[in-house]
Amino acid sequence: MESVTRMFAVAAAVVTVVSVVIGGGDGKVSISWSS
Repeated sequence: MESVTRMFAVAAAVVTVVSVVIGGGDGKVSISWSS
């Protein structure tokens, strides 16, 4: 269970960084993922 949680946390962090890079700091993707 710990590995799954860690993978999810890492994936969320990667998605946030990628969304910021692609969106130029817009962060739309990370916002949609959060909600």
